[in-house]
Amino acid sequence: MPRTPRVEYENAVYHVMARGDRREPIRRRELFCDTFAEACGRTGWQNHGIRRAGEIIGEGAAHYGMDEFELRKDRRGDWRRSSVAWAVARETSVPHAWIAEKLNLKSAANASQQISRFQQVPEKELPKEVRVWKLSRNVA
Repeated sequence: MPRTPRVEYENAVYHVMARGDRREPIRRRELFCDTFAEACGRTGWQNHGIRRAGEIIGEGAAHYGMDEFELRKDRRGDWRRSSVAWAVARETSVPHAWIAEKLNLKSAANASQQISRFQQVPEKELPKEVRVWKLSRNVA
């Protein structure tokens, strides 16, 4: 039996929660984020994840003692940008293309790769300031 239509109230704030089948994580997260962004554009919904993502980038820049412009500079092998990208991806629903644009990571595929690599590195192998940042993020 189909679900009854949701009643929507003007100027109300709704929380969108997304899960895969049987409450599993969404396997094609990037597709979900793109579809959600498209729906926001068509309906006038606001994605507060973008605001939060901007805050995380600012927090990361402050943690590393630099401004956001310095954080975007192209330095190969620098874990700081990857660590901020990882935090944004873990704590928000913004697409990897958005993260790539804001952190100058060239492309969504590159951002995804950087985030994945950062997540797999054991904490003890990271520089101290990056390790402190990773452990300070209260992310499951």
